[in-house]
Amino acid sequence: MTSPTSPLEKKILYTRLFAFYGPFLTETQQKMVLMSLEEDCSLTEIASLFGVTKQSVHDTLSKAEKSMLEHENILHLYKNYAKQSTAICACLQKLESSSAKNCTEIQDVINRLHSILNDLEEDYGL
Repeated sequence: MTSPTSPLEKKILYTRLFAFYGPFLTETQQKMVLMSLEEDCSLTEIASLFGVTKQSVHDTLSKAEKSMLEHENILHLYKNYAKQSTAICACLQKLESSSAKNCTEIQDVINRLHSILNDLEEDYGL
């Protein structure tokens, strides 16, 4: 997995990894990661709510990030999801741009692929 090059890419990556591997984190790690990623809380805000130092929050978030990356390097759940999602989207683009899309069967396939993609996203919380 390539390292994110911007803060936004890092936030997107860890948000997606959290969808897959969040349950493997401790309850405290889960809460802090959610506050950081979804609520965009600063280290200071999180530290204040937990009654700990900013360094403690930083360490907890770093351990959580490392844990999620280690899980991904072993299980490849996010990588596999991304591959499946990309393949489905490519098929959809081809089908939707096809001159034969008026055909009922092709429209049924398009609808089914949209359904599968939506199910994948819902299953993984993305």
